[in-house]
This record gives sequence, C-alpha cells and structure tokens, in this order.
Amino acid sequence: MAAHFAERSDFAVVSLSLDNQYTMDTLHEFLAGHSFAYPVLCQYADTGSSGSYGWELERGIPTAFIIDPQGVIRAELYPEIELAETLTWLMDEAPSPVALAAQLCQEANGEVLARVSLTSPTHQHLEATLSVTQLIPQPVEDGSDQRSGYDILPVVELDGNTLMACFSEFGDYSTELKIPVAPDAAGVRIRLSLRLPGSETLHDGQGIVVEATDFLWLGK
Repeated sequence: MAAHFAERSDFAVVSLSLDNQYTMDTLHEFLAGHSFAYPVLCQYADTGSSGSYGWELERGIPTAFIIDPQGVIRAELYPEIELAETLTWLMDEAPSPVALAAQLCQEANGEVLARVSLTSPTHQHLEATLSVTQLIPQPVEDGSDQRSGYDILPVVELDGNTLMACFSEFGDYSTELKIPVAPDAAGVRIRLSLRLPGSETLHDGQGIVVEATDFLWLGK
C-alpha cells in the first residue's frame, strides 16, 4: 500500500507491532529479512511494556486504521478489503467524519444494557444497524456442570435494531437499549455498524462499513 501511494504527499503508512518480550527476537528476524518503506513501531521496544499504545483493536489483528491529517479515525477496516479503493475515496472525496461507540454493561439486577452513540459534526443522515449475539453454554453429555463449548445465537427478540440518528446541535446522538438475553447466557457481544454516506458505489455496492463492538461476560 505504501508503494501504491508513494507519489502522494498526503499519505503515509505506519505499522504497529503487538510483540512482547517473548516474541521480540522473532520480530527482529522478520524485520531484518524484509525491506519496509515505512516505520514499524513496537510498544514493548519503546516502553518495555506490551500492548498497542492504547489502541482498542476491536477487530483483533490485523486491523487497518485510516486516520486523517487532524488525527480523526475515519475507518477501522480489515486489510483484506480493497484498501486502495477505500483510501483513494477517503483522500479525494474527504467525507465528513463519523464516529461510533458501543458499550455493554450489566446492572445489579442482572439486566444487560447497551449504550450506543454516533457522532456526525455535519449532522448528516445516518442509519446504523445494531446486532447482538449471546454465548449459550453447551453442557457435556454426562450431566455435570462442565461445559463442552458455547453456541453463538442471535438475540432475536431485540427491537429497533436499526437506529436513525437524530443529532443534537453538537452532532452527537446516543441511546440506551435493554438487551433481552437468555437466562443461561454466559456472554453477550454487540456490533454497531453503518455504511459511510457516499461510499455506496465502492466495493461492488457494499460501500465502506465502519463498526464498533463490545463483549461482556455475564455474572450470575
């Protein structure tokens, strides 16, 4: 990707390694055996502690963050998608930034709540989709309390899984939803996603989808 946009002065690539004290030798060997045209950062090498410089890697690794010159994250994407097309659109069209947030919590009475928010400084029309799945323990066949794994099932009773954002004067919208999980659910995952306005023609009509996710282990 760095080579693809090498002639553009408004683009740069920075790689972030999550290696720690146990894998630094492997990282050094890998870097020595490959040529990189961009910097590779490693928090452990810089600070002596492992991590991701405070980045929340909700998608796991690898993840690509698209950051504009003002430091605003425009998109968090899987590198497997057509990044060149995405980056060209983001740099040339300069769409208004959109931010998503999703958080799960469990109240003292056991209820599970989802707090979601969207931010659009330009108050543009946004339609986000909310999906929730739950982990249901699979008991072993001998009838003991042991678990053989989990079933991942949707929360089908969830109402209003499409959010139409009505922004305040500051361009933010937030709401809180009760999540009707099963009594034996062990965990809940929430995903808030939307397609960036104006990107509908990209990626064979799929557009650029940005997401915010959260996971919560449930206490009984």
